[in-house]
This record gives sequence, C-alpha cells and structure tokens, in this order.
Amino acid sequence: MRSGLRRETWAVQQIPRCVTALTQQRYATHVHTEQRTTDEVVEWIAGDAGLTLQAPRLAPWRYQLRRLEIGIATSGRSTEGSTPPSRGPRMNPDGLEHSQGRWDARRP
Repeated sequence: MRSGLRRETWAVQQIPRCVTALTQQRYATHVHTEQRTTDEVVEWIAGDAGLTLQAPRLAPWRYQLRRLEIGIATSGRSTEGSTPPSRGPRMNPDGLEHSQGRWDARRP
C-alpha cells in the first residue's frame, strides 16, 4: 500500500463495500460525459429520470459571465479546503445566518 493510502485506512477499508454497492441495479445507468457539455449531461439525466427541468439553460454569454464571476471570486485563494462562492447569506444546519463573525437567527 502506498504511503498516501496508509493515512486513509478507513477510506481504503470502505472500497470493497462501495464497489459492491455500485453494482446494485439503482446504479445501473451510466452517463457518458465525454464530448457532452454540463447542460447536455443535466438534460440527459433529467430525461432519463422522467423529470422536466424548470429553468432554461443559461445563454452562452451568461454562462461565460457566470464562469468569469466564479473565477474572479476564487482567484488568489487556495482551493484546498475552500468552498465555492455561494449566492446569499451563509446558513448553518440550524438555520442561523452568519453575519459579522457570529451566527444570528434568520429573520423572515
């Protein structure tokens, strides 16, 4: 076992269980993502699941603008241990809003 895997013994021990679980019927559908855009993959999954998407695709220029916004927001930051930028206030699982270094109850 490589030295990197020795530090992750719990994760390595889970591999057989996870591989077995992935052979179940619920995971029988595989999505081939090569040569497909993100929107095409989303539409394929929705169609396969019998779902109708509510929001239309972003126009190409809006998609590029969104990618630029994310790139600017994350530039200069280390990606290790960071989360992508979110829209709106940050909420913890108890419904408290993070504001100025403290958690405040969310107001209606």
